[in-house]
Amino acid sequence: MIGKTDYSGKAFAPKRQRHEVQRLKQRTKLGLKDLTRLRRRLRLTTIPSGVHHVKMPDGSYAVIKTVGKRAVVASFLTPAMAPPGRDVTALIYKKPKPISVRRAYTKRL
Repeated sequence: MIGKTDYSGKAFAPKRQRHEVQRLKQRTKLGLKDLTRLRRRLRLTTIPSGVHHVKMPDGSYAVIKTVGKRAVVASFLTPAMAPPGRDVTALIYKKPKPISVRRAYTKRL
């Protein structure tokens, strides 16, 4: 038998990884921490609907698409591949506007 077996003795295939994780390992030099960071940033920013791309630190591209109202990582592309849509790297990795501590904690009357 190939693969694992359940208690009845029937063989089933080993669990596969998600598509974007497979492409991350095949096409980039990045680790899973970079994917986790990108997903966290996607949750915190508003991305226009459609398919877009983000340039990663090693030169590869992450393909971002909207599913419902959420932006998700669809796949990864090598630097030689042509990325789809608009580059939204500036939207995701922009620096937050600095606020003074006094302004942040004072109440307006």
